[in-house]
Amino acid sequence: SVLFFMIAISTCQAQFFDDFSDGNLGINPEWKGDLQDFIINENESLQLNSSGEGPSFLYTEISLSDSISWDFEILLDFNPSGFNKIRIYLALDTLDVSLANGYFIEVGESGSEDVFRFYKLENGDSDILVSGFESLANQPAYCQFKINYFQDGSWEINTKYDQNNPLITEQIIFE
Repeated sequence: SVLFFMIAISTCQAQFFDDFSDGNLGINPEWKGDLQDFIINENESLQLNSSGEGPSFLYTEISLSDSISWDFEILLDFNPSGFNKIRIYLALDTLDVSLANGYFIEVGESGSEDVFRFYKLENGDSDILVSGFESLANQPAYCQFKINYFQDGSWEINTKYDQNNPLITEQIIFE
């Protein structure tokens, strides 16, 4: 299974926050896509709950400002791979990823490296901007991300691979 989690750019909201504590994907904010493939588990976390193969999509629309921050955790109870991975689109200008411009994080690849990769999409073509330092090829594969985008076009990727450690600035990207 491949999980695609998207946040699409639009002008519908000025701020976005969802900790899933309301247990509802349909309101506040409204998530769209393959809702039947996801649940909010007893820990109030979003969880893929699909028994089938193939991608599952979940997205919501936000309005990007000059500076924005994304804060999320990934917890996979399997070793990620090229066929079993997660891709989180931080921003897209269209839901058709074959034509989209935007940015995404991906975890899962062939081999044992399995670091996160941060990509830029231009007209549907992706280029790796940076890769993480630490492998996620273990069970469970865990990483918390805090990704900041600044008005000057720079990105800061903060990570922690152990829930007991503080976030560290792992990558800074200037475009």
